[in-house]
Amino acid sequence: MLDNYLRAKGRGWDLDAQTLHVLFAANRWESADEIYRRLMSGADVVLDRYSFSGIAYSVAKSLDADWCRAWEQGLLAPDLVFLLDILPEVAAQRPGYGQERYERIEFQTKVRSAFVALQKSASEDAAARAQPEPW
Repeated sequence: MLDNYLRAKGRGWDLDAQTLHVLFAANRWESADEIYRRLMSGADVVLDRYSFSGIAYSVAKSLDADWCRAWEQGLLAPDLVFLLDILPEVAAQRPGYGQERYERIEFQTKVRSAFVALQKSASEDAAARAQPEPW
């Protein structure tokens, strides 16, 4: 369903931003048990564009970041997150760019800004956790 939404550009697939965020979050929750099971079996799990992506895209659609984060509470947190930053104008040069509804330079500029803000916030949180507690 979500793949059809992303690839559809016509009528019949227009959903409001809140509904979409909840659907994408539900998709992550649907996979949570399998991810946990694999981790407990000793496997390494690599995910691209997991919770941070859902939050960044929804924030780019003007949803509140804290509201978006709330739907992710309880999911396994990543041990490590990489932000591969690329200018939207450069990304637009890839073959097939524009086949999904969000592959537009103007929107991807907003998404990039949201990712950078999330990365900054996560880095600040990590730095605060690394500080020794006062006596």
